[in-house]
Amino acid sequence: MKKTMNKMGNAFLPMMIIMLLSFLILGQWDQGFMLKNYINPILNPSFGALLKYNISLGMTILVFIITLITTLIQKHTTD
Repeated sequence: MKKTMNKMGNAFLPMMIIMLLSFLILGQWDQGFMLKNYINPILNPSFGALLKYNISLGMTILVFIITLITTLIQKHTTD
């Protein structure tokens, strides 16, 4: 039982770090101009083009990509 708990604790740590990092980015988004100016040119050409082409299809593809990434992270960090 203890070995299983230790394995679960090790898998939980990377997920918690990613979640805390995303909250940090969220909290700093409107505070400084640097974060917006660096992230917007990266995400806008890729995901912005999907949403401008067709909002329904673009959102479906975007949700699929996010779901695929989270599923792969969960599979490889908890196995």
